[in-house]
Amino acid sequence: MRPLQTTKTMTTRPITSIESDLKAAAAKRAAFRAVNNESQGGYVDESEIERLSAELASARAAASPLATREGIESARAWAKAQGWTAKDLAAANTACLARGYSLAELQAAIKTL
Repeated sequence: MRPLQTTKTMTTRPITSIESDLKAAAAKRAAFRAVNNESQGGYVDESEIERLSAELASARAAASPLATREGIESARAWAKAQGWTAKDLAAANTACLARGYSLAELQAAIKTL
């Protein structure tokens, strides 16, 4: 297990730590399938991968700039300053993804204000 990182509201592991554990669990599953199921799939306990995926999603949501009202307002001001039009949605989404969230996530967060 990796050391925990403590925030004011919750205790979470770093995202990179969760991602590496998820990769290790996927490799473990692949090795099990290769030996026991002759690479044909079949029953495999997915609970560890499901748990790590949920933990990763929670950690990413908590680390998102859209997790706080101030972050949403800041992202909204940034997006308005870009001056995108309806023709620029793909570029807008690419720019938002570079900041750690999708355009749809930004739009949904703005609606909560």
